[in-house]
Amino acid sequence: GEQVFTEVYVSSNGSQNIISVASILDAEGNLMGVFTMNINLDKLTEMVSRTHIGKNGFVVLVDANGRILSDSHSPDMVSHNVTELGIDELSAYREQTSAFDVRLADGEVYAVSVKNPDEKGTEKIDWSYITFVKRSEFRDSAMRIGYILAFFSLLIAAVSTLIIIAISNKISRPVSAISRHLKKLGRGDFSQTLDEKYLKFEDEVGE
Repeated sequence: GEQVFTEVYVSSNGSQNIISVASILDAEGNLMGVFTMNINLDKLTEMVSRTHIGKNGFVVLVDANGRILSDSHSPDMVSHNVTELGIDELSAYREQTSAFDVRLADGEVYAVSVKNPDEKGTEKIDWSYITFVKRSEFRDSAMRIGYILAFFSLLIAAVSTLIIIAISNKISRPVSAISRHLKKLGRGDFSQTLDEKYLKFEDEVGE
């Protein structure tokens, strides 16, 4: 069934979490049960922070409601709405289709690119990936390799897409695998077994 996410809650150890909830339906669409999964936002932010974009680039993960799930640049913004970043262009981030420049509090100008989930993806998590890359880094790279300013936007889009695909696959692969297995169980097919690695994973989407 449809996958939904709870509001952010703080666990007993102080970590921020959300819970993913998905219904299990049989072949006729009757409810058979509910599948839940805990996602630790602190670990998610830590994982995303290890994904480097240039020297100082970073990624902000935002859910369908505009809630920030990961922000390694400003961890205190996790669980806040993306509009609280104070960037006008992100007030309608779901409609943003082209890269733009913005000056952040550190005084640096960043090239910003938004990757929203495609409308056809039925198994992808409905999150948006917003990448920030210092404009100076692209300018320095362009000087070294002879590129001109006209190619900056294309370069930003290409790098952002590769990073986003890597992050998206790491997050969505176990969720999708378990979801497919549950659908088979819902149809009465008990002949397939779930890969053991998905029963014991202890990363950002399970503990």
